[in-house]
Amino acid sequence: MSKYVLIPLVFFCNFCFGQSREALWKRYQQGDLKYVLEQASQSADSGAAEMQLLIGRALTDSGEFDRAIPYLKKVVSARPSIDYQKAWGEAYLGVCMFATGDQKNPSK
Repeated sequence: MSKYVLIPLVFFCNFCFGQSREALWKRYQQGDLKYVLEQASQSADSGAAEMQLLIGRALTDSGEFDRAIPYLKKVVSARPSIDYQKAWGEAYLGVCMFATGDQKNPSK
């Protein structure tokens, strides 16, 4: 009986986390970077590549290039990240590296 309760619970939790990610991306697109940074860093799945990308992009757009670099490097080097996440991570990492004057290979 307990596994019949757990299965819907797992799907419900995934649905809730998916909604929060989607809501955070909408807030990011609206330019509410401070809110996004607060919520994303406190999220239970803040270590996921998508959340690392969101935090890195928000920090980059806020002009906090040095703080953004570690998040973006994690996205670029993450194995389970999706191709578009790596591409966005590399693009924003390039912006950060250029802004900080660091001309070495950003993926290392």
